[in-house]
Formats: sequence, C-alpha cells, structure tokens
Amino acid sequence: MPEHKRHGTMLLSSVTDPYQGHETRYRLTRGILRELKTVEYPGLVRILTKSPVVTRDIDLLTSLPRAEVGMTVTTADEKVSRWLEVRAPLASRRLRTLTELREAVATRVSLSPPAPESHD
Repeated sequence: MPEHKRHGTMLLSSVTDPYQGHETRYRLTRGILRELKTVEYPGLVRILTKSPVVTRDIDLLTSLPRAEVGMTVTTADEKVSRWLEVRAPLASRRLRTLTELREAVATRVSLSPPAPESHD
C-alpha cells in the first residue's frame, strides 16, 4: 500500500455487515484484520456491525494502533427490532457486545435508521 494511503480510515463496512453468518466459517474479516496487523497499518480501522461475532477478533483489534467498533441499533424495542431485523441479533445483545468490547477498544453506537418507538 502506498505510504500516502496508509494513514486514512478504513471502514469495514458501511453497506454489508462484515460479520454476516458465513464469517464464522470463512473468517474473511479476521483475515483482513490479520493482514492489517501484518503490514502495520497505522490508520484508523473502524468496524460497523450488528453481530457479536466481532468479539472473536478482539485479539487482532487490540493489536492495531487505532481500532473502533460500532454497533448499528435501529430501536431499543425488542419486538420492533425482531420484526424489522428478522435475522439480526436483538439490540440488547448488540449493546452487551459493546460493553464487552469497551475495555479493550473504542466503541460507539450507530442509530440507523432510527425506528419510531412503540407505545403499547
């Protein structure tokens, strides 16, 4: 990688979750993180996901000079969450994942897209 590009921010991923179901088998995201460690990438590595599988890679995340993990949360209402995101982990599980990670790596919540709250 050219030196002038080694200081930017790398985002995994804004459109497709880097920890989809097949990640547990194929470990592609883990491979990318391993390569970033190998080449001593000095820029910020951001991960945006909905999956608790990201905790599997905490060893690689902490080996990078600058890493951040964000979890996308649409709503705190578990019923609405299950209806909107049928196969995604519940918001409560995502927030617990951030709690697990925050001692080791910078974390954030991405509220996107915000769903209207249920008032039942």
